[in-house]
Amino acid sequence: NYRFQEKCEKRIQEMINGGTTIIIVSHDINMIERLCNKVLWLDRGVKKDFGKALKICEEYRNFK
Repeated sequence: NYRFQEKCEKRIQEMINGGTTIIIVSHDINMIERLCNKVLWLDRGVKKDFGKALKICEEYRNFK
């Protein structure tokens, strides 16, 4: 449900703005770009890359 996802993202952003560290596990690259500043990319449980969210998300898109 899009409305529920929107509500969740808003709450996550509020928590981040309040200084809380959040760990998000997702395949939704657009959401990751919106909410995250750093990304750990795992491929079958093995670290593929770690760094700034926009850079890693771009690499992921080019990888697929």
